[in-house]
Amino acid sequence: MWEPVMSVRKKDTELYTLEDLEADTEYQFHVYAVNLRGCSDPSDPSDGITPEDEAPLEIRLRGADALAAYLEASKEGKKEIRSIRLMLVGQERVGKTSLVKAFMRDK
Repeated sequence: MWEPVMSVRKKDTELYTLEDLEADTEYQFHVYAVNLRGCSDPSDPSDGITPEDEAPLEIRLRGADALAAYLEASKEGKKEIRSIRLMLVGQERVGKTSLVKAFMRDK
């Protein structure tokens, strides 16, 4: 059974905490948009989670990839994460944006 949980008016809201969830109960979530033209189709359902799967706030604030890595590591005991921070510096119109887009496409 699906039921509405929240409504967000700010487009930059990415985190919402649900209170009073039942232990040992699996929850899934759909997201959809509503505007003057109506409702969008709902997203595919999220992976099921239980309140015991809850990650610390520091992990949740880093986004869905960090949360997935945390949950996998908590089940398997470890998770290899390879990441690097890269700063591109250069003159205008030399291809910095194209290079970043090429890296991001290669996930």
